[in-house]
Amino acid sequence: IIDSGTVRRGFIGAQVADINPDVIKEFDLKTESGALIRGVVAGQPAANAGLQPGDVVTKIDGKSIASGTQLRNWVASK
Repeated sequence: IIDSGTVRRGFIGAQVADINPDVIKEFDLKTESGALIRGVVAGQPAANAGLQPGDVVTKIDGKSIASGTQLRNWVASK
């Protein structure tokens, strides 16, 4: 706010989903927690970081990520 005069939220540039039994089956996941990357936008932070559809984020900065909602909230707070 000090720098720009407006609230700016972090942006990952990816479609993120919670992991549930249907997602585990669809993607043949070996984990029941984390945030599933369903898609990435070319040229945006997730793509630039090498994330791909089907990846599961389980930690950021050494802290566990339990869901897509938690990942979205963490990114937005940055």
